[in-house]
Amino acid sequence: MKVFAVRFEPGENLSQKLKEFINENGLKSAFVLTCVGSLTRATLRLATNSEGENKVITLSEKLEIVSLVGTLSGGEGHLHISLGRADGTTISGHVFGDLDVYTTAEGCLLFFILEAPLHKSQTSVSRGTS
Repeated sequence: MKVFAVRFEPGENLSQKLKEFINENGLKSAFVLTCVGSLTRATLRLATNSEGENKVITLSEKLEIVSLVGTLSGGEGHLHISLGRADGTTISGHVFGDLDVYTTAEGCLLFFILEAPLHKSQTSVSRGTS
């Protein structure tokens, strides 16, 4: 296991830079342990509504990163984010595009040495009985 501390600057695209970092460092099985900072733009896919539709929204406002979690593998990512708004409310969803850094974004990536990269097709859930 290895931990990388990363920092992204104003104007950078956080989701793109995370993927670039994974590729440049040859990481095949990393995940975001934590990330804080602020954004000026975020494109999210919200949870499926009652009609079974996914809504994609783009926020163009100053937002605080409350939480950013997910996996990064093979240059791809599956990230979820919670963002604080100026009025104190939060919004969250699946990162579906741009995350433009406002002041800074600082995070820690955790890297595990696995035999294969993390892919949805290789995911299995094990449930114990008690």
